[in-house]
Amino acid sequence: MTDRVVVDASVMLKLAFKEPLTSAAEAITLRYLLQAPDIIVAETANGLWKSVRLGSLTPGDAQMALGEMSRIVEHVASDVLAPRALEIALQFSHPVDDCLYAALAERERIPFVTADKKLLGKLAAGLSQLELVDLSNLPDPLP
Repeated sequence: MTDRVVVDASVMLKLAFKEPLTSAAEAITLRYLLQAPDIIVAETANGLWKSVRLGSLTPGDAQMALGEMSRIVEHVASDVLAPRALEIALQFSHPVDDCLYAALAERERIPFVTADKKLLGKLAAGLSQLELVDLSNLPDPLP
């Protein structure tokens, strides 16, 4: 069993809303130490901003959610992950920002938890050494 996992903004945003995957995201935060590339702050803030614009969150709730995320996720500098992330992006024809998470999980040899089905589908096709975990199908405990 691992004690650390990489999470992306798709997981963090589940914590800001009450929806089916919220409880799975909460379970991850209670059981594991969370790591992510530092871009998670901007990606999560952008998702929260969109939610405020759509009226599903208040500005205060968005600020509180961003502060909580910053408190529970250890940030890793993207610049050290970028060379490998670019290789992964080129291999799978997928944006580099998403591939930073995969590069971190690969480097640390820990699971990568995401709710991003498109990313899961692409990476599962060719990164056999990467432990990918779909938030909607969360094993207990993670391998």
